[in-house]
Amino acid sequence: MLFDKINKSIKYLKTYNPGLFNGKYKLDANENSFDLPENIKKIILKEAKKIEYNRYPDPYSNKLRHLISVKLKINQNKILIGNGSDELIYYLLLSFIEKGDNVIVPYPTFEMYKILSKICGARVIEVPLDNNFDLNKERIIEIIKNKKIKFVFIAYPNNPTGNCFSENAIKRILQEKETFVVVDEAYFEFSGKTFLNELRKYKNLIILRTFSKAFSLASLRTGYIIADETIINIIRKVKLPYNVNSFSQLAAYNALKYENQIRKNVNFIIKERQIMKEKLEGLYYFPDSRSNFIFIKVRNPELLKKEFIKKGICVRFFNDARLRNYIRITIGKHKENEMIINILKKGF
Repeated sequence: MLFDKINKSIKYLKTYNPGLFNGKYKLDANENSFDLPENIKKIILKEAKKIEYNRYPDPYSNKLRHLISVKLKINQNKILIGNGSDELIYYLLLSFIEKGDNVIVPYPTFEMYKILSKICGARVIEVPLDNNFDLNKERIIEIIKNKKIKFVFIAYPNNPTGNCFSENAIKRILQEKETFVVVDEAYFEFSGKTFLNELRKYKNLIILRTFSKAFSLASLRTGYIIADETIINIIRKVKLPYNVNSFSQLAAYNALKYENQIRKNVNFIIKERQIMKEKLEGLYYFPDSRSNFIFIKVRNPELLKKEFIKKGICVRFFNDARLRNYIRITIGKHKENEMIINILKKGF
């Protein structure tokens, strides 16, 4: 029958459900709790009037790539722009994965690594994090030695746990030169920790960055890959020709151009994160967050969920066994954070 012809790689996949916001305070999706500063919006909208909307966008996002290269002091040819990290991960997999290739994904981590790998026909090997939510380096190396592994995906800081994995563990994995190691630095601006300086040493290193988090542009879905020029040229073979629209390119360019203004909100979030950690220390267990959210182990998630719903607060709860007693809370504005702290102090 017609519908029996579904691609076998996706036949048993469940549709990804990001969940719809239902409440007053949205602290469930790791978004920046602050919108783009108003003066930067005005600059973008003024420039947007000059866009020729009847013309296709720059297929290489050259103006944006050049600014990134200047800011990061890297060759422009080592940068590729996409519609957020999801599209870029998809392009990576399309470029290098043959059906049945093996991919290592830590657990728990960002779900799209696993989902997109399966869509592209890869075999996903999940390696549980240790009791401190750090990488199980020995197990990962053992699997790489015994099986041909095409990719290892590493979120740095990790989502949903918020912590940065051991730098030495990641460097050890990078030494396996026949395996691509993708270090996703979506939350770099909140951690200040990066592997950018290792690019020259490790040709198998691929770094992901995004404008969705620190730069408050989640609605425009813009991100980029930094990698060896050979890798970038291969990815271009599968990249759609006009993938990033002109307005997104313009907005990301100006957000980066005026990043000093955006840094004020990032610094505020980092400060509020520290306040939240200090006030909850001793009451709850949580890994040391270096991101714009905090991952907390609670005693009664069902009761807490009812309390949050009653207050109109939306945070992330989890269903799978290891994470069932954890919640992930986006660091919000001061009032929102105080509400969260006051609720959690009741001892849920």
